[in-house]
Amino acid sequence: MKKLLTAIVLMAAGLSATAQNSAIDKANRALEKSDWKGALAILKAAEENPKTTKLADLYSKIGACNYAIAYTELMKAAQNQPFDTLTYCTAIDQASEYFGKSENEVANPTTKAKADPETPKSNHENMMNLIMYYFYAGDFLNRSGRTDMAAQYFERFIDMPRNPIFSDFERDSVYQAKEAVFAQAAYNATYLRYTEKDWAGVLKHADMALKNPQFAHDIYVMKISAIDQTLGDESAEYEATIKAAFAATGDEKYLNELIRLAMHKTKNADGTQNKEQAVAMADKLIAEYPGNKMTYFMKGTMLLDQPPYDYEGARACFTKALEIDPNYLEANASLGNSYFNELQDRINSGEIVIPSGQGDDVVKAKNKVMREQVYPFYNKCIPYYEKCRELAPDEPAKWIEGLFRSYFEMRMFEKAKDLIVAYGTYAPQFKFEMNVLGQDNLYPELKQMFPEAYQ
Repeated sequence: MKKLLTAIVLMAAGLSATAQNSAIDKANRALEKSDWKGALAILKAAEENPKTTKLADLYSKIGACNYAIAYTELMKAAQNQPFDTLTYCTAIDQASEYFGKSENEVANPTTKAKADPETPKSNHENMMNLIMYYFYAGDFLNRSGRTDMAAQYFERFIDMPRNPIFSDFERDSVYQAKEAVFAQAAYNATYLRYTEKDWAGVLKHADMALKNPQFAHDIYVMKISAIDQTLGDESAEYEATIKAAFAATGDEKYLNELIRLAMHKTKNADGTQNKEQAVAMADKLIAEYPGNKMTYFMKGTMLLDQPPYDYEGARACFTKALEIDPNYLEANASLGNSYFNELQDRINSGEIVIPSGQGDDVVKAKNKVMREQVYPFYNKCIPYYEKCRELAPDEPAKWIEGLFRSYFEMRMFEKAKDLIVAYGTYAPQFKFEMNVLGQDNLYPELKQMFPEAYQ
């Protein structure tokens, strides 16, 4: 508060120095008694008098009176006393307007000589002090629930240093010295415009708010929504902002969105994915974001999206993703699925033939095929499914089908039964299948091991 008190003292000194005629003399006497409104009434009457010639000084004095009224309300707020927010806001607007009008008169070649030499200095000092008053106005209005007006005053605060009364050097110096405050005001204005769904307002000062990294998460959410609503998610601005959001926050949802955009761009006219283009796009993202697990996962997924399936290439990608994050659920599940599905493809294509029928020779041949060609796939996929169960026990849809089938085909019935006990309500068909297979004597050991399931 000391700085504010000093400012008003300087202002009062400036007022005394710029007295010009009887009306201003009367106004000064009212000011000495802190009768701001009385002084303002005298000056406004002089403004309406066509005989008043020293308009630069008069306007400056009117601005200073409004400044004093605003200051009085600000002191009440600082001392937790009742104060009038609207009076405060009107006063700072009037002060800014009249200091500006005074400067225009000073710059007018026909009236310049009529201005007191101290008037421009007084205007300049008072306008510099008013800058923060606009931030306080936005805060007061927001606290009182006048959110639309609050946004306007935060925006006026942001724009104040651009007033022609200030030099380029002063403007830049103010923004630099109070960068944190301007970032806060920009955040406040952006948020209030966002709540109003004023998308142009959201975009107006969002970038200034981003100068404070703490605001990055929220500001990018609002900025991306605004761009989506105004320009669409296929615009260059949308993609560029998604990339900037990912770079600033590291939030993988933004990389997911980039991947979605990439997949959309690589669709054929019939809506199917162009595998070659998709893989090329994945390679581009890998080069752009090296060391990110999701880019490798994306490429692996694309290699398995359409036949011919590149199981080895996909597994290399999923493995790379797990090197970056061993607990990456989707990569673990996809690795498990890659072995499980490749086995099914080989069986369906006839590359792996499992003998059927009865007789010792058939059983021996079947066991050999299972041991040498089938079980190796299950042995490879089971650890990944088990890791998924460990990571996401409450998301069985991502792993339970492959894990149960693998346990069952490997005749790991104890573990298969454990899944039934733990997840029977999720997948009751597993218990039914074990029951049927036991009854049909395809796996007689089931009936022997779990007789209660067949009663």
